[in-house]
Amino acid sequence: MPMVVTDPRQPDNPIVFVNRAFLDLTLYEEAEAVGRNCRFLQGPQTDPATVDAIRKAIADERTVAFDILNYKADGTPFWNALFLGPIFDQEGQLLYFFASQMDVTERRATEQSSLQAQKMEAIGQLTAGMAHDFNNLLQVINGNLELALLALGAGNNTAGESIRRAQRSAIKAGKLTQQLLTFARKQRLEPRRVNLNALLVEFSELLVRTLGDQVDLHLDLKPGLPACTLDPTHLEMALLNVLINARDAMPNGGQSRLPRRWRPATSWRSAWPTRAKA
Repeated sequence: MPMVVTDPRQPDNPIVFVNRAFLDLTLYEEAEAVGRNCRFLQGPQTDPATVDAIRKAIADERTVAFDILNYKADGTPFWNALFLGPIFDQEGQLLYFFASQMDVTERRATEQSSLQAQKMEAIGQLTAGMAHDFNNLLQVINGNLELALLALGAGNNTAGESIRRAQRSAIKAGKLTQQLLTFARKQRLEPRRVNLNALLVEFSELLVRTLGDQVDLHLDLKPGLPACTLDPTHLEMALLNVLINARDAMPNGGQSRLPRRWRPATSWRSAWPTRAKA
């Protein structure tokens, strides 16, 4: 164990002895350490409050233990578990201070990682609760928007379009809650064997309603695709996100098609006269 002895009876309490383990730890030579105050181990990130507490303990001639950030001769920082205690003679007069040290950098890193994991777990729990509550509110909103459209009928196109925009926003918000629940690890990925063609055909009805009346949705499906193992909900959310982004990126109309390497491919074409290339 690295050990140091200092002499408080001399000015500035210099080091009078170091062992080999101390030199191996700090990378200093004995001649560079003996005769100096231990503060030469401190650096720019050393906590001043910890230094003040050690200085006060020395002045009070009492035993203390601290973790302090010190620096090796080559500038490498390390966390030093310091135990410091006074040595008295038979008459109770202070003779020396003895310090044992230990490099606890790895332990500190582990503790910080554990603390960060606990924080993330707490954030995840909070996020999951909020996402569940928000999703419940969205169900009420979506239901009432659907009823409003039914009650409105085909007589008021302006009001109907406003309601449909609200529906699209609610669907986006629902997608966000799914992402939040995934982040919070409250909604597990549930991969299973899926026929992509069948999934897209079933999902296309929701896509048509989401993209709106000004968008003409086309499915370009390759027959005979083998089944894939994936989470269908997350695939649907990914496809919906791609299509909504494509629509929003071309407010004046245009044509967007998923890359050819995506099979089955899903494309949509604006029904507006203007055809701006995406």
